[in-house]
Amino acid sequence: MTDKETIYLKVGQLLNVSQAIEYNLHYIIIYDSILKTCMTKEDVKKKLSTKNEYYERLSKESIGNSLDLARKTKIFTEDFLTSLSKVVHSRNYYAHRFFKDDFEKNEMNNNPKKIIEKLDRDLNRLNDMNNELCNDLNTLVLLIKKKIQ
Repeated sequence: MTDKETIYLKVGQLLNVSQAIEYNLHYIIIYDSILKTCMTKEDVKKKLSTKNEYYERLSKESIGNSLDLARKTKIFTEDFLTSLSKVVHSRNYYAHRFFKDDFEKNEMNNNPKKIIEKLDRDLNRLNDMNNELCNDLNTLVLLIKKKIQ
């Protein structure tokens, strides 16, 4: 595989992980809301039956709006939200600026190893963030299961 192909592959992986982060963040917001607002087993079940509609509404908004919602509802610590914001910033860079910037600088041809190293660091950071979100989501799912048993 050429360095250029490796770069394309890693950008694709990064965007894929960022989509997983967004998905997990949305479901954390949903499940946290259910846990905070539903007092009875029946209320929880009713809310769970509409979670997909809530997800659809959230997924149509920007990730920034989801971060604001998470901040307002105090789901995460401020440090974690700051880290998550940085991850979103990285995602936006790769989705909207990376290739445009390379047209001007031609770094993929001039210094591909440097780009690959940066992509690896960013990808590791996104994977770590996604793993944390997966753990949080699993915890919320277990709490909801306890509430409906």
